[in-house]
Amino acid sequence: MSRNLTASDRSSLIRLASNLPKGSPKRKAILAGLTRWEVNVPGMHILDNAKVSDDATVSDDAKVSGNAHVSGNAKVSGNAQVFGTAHVSDNAQVFGKARIGGTAVILGGEWDGSEGAILSGKWKAPGVPA
Repeated sequence: MSRNLTASDRSSLIRLASNLPKGSPKRKAILAGLTRWEVNVPGMHILDNAKVSDDATVSDDAKVSGNAHVSGNAKVSGNAQVFGTAHVSDNAQVFGKARIGGTAVILGGEWDGSEGAILSGKWKAPGVPA
């Protein structure tokens, strides 16, 4: 049976992980377990004046910052960054080391970083302008 972690549980696990060697499988497992289900955490995923609304999620080490907005059913994960005044919405998925920023508007598709930083324009998918 699983249960929700209390603040005390989290502190204990973080303390335990910090005493393990960097890169050790046990440390990675503890830290992954602590962050796996956390989404849309202010100060961790959502910074500055950024907004995440509707059913959108930002997870893992992903960050939404500046005045960026993630909405609809969009998913931002991995090490992805959404910043500036960029908008990611609908069913778009931004993951890996993707960087979406500037005035870009992402309406759909999967963005994994292989397309380079997207800083302007309106896009339905990589290489497909809206």
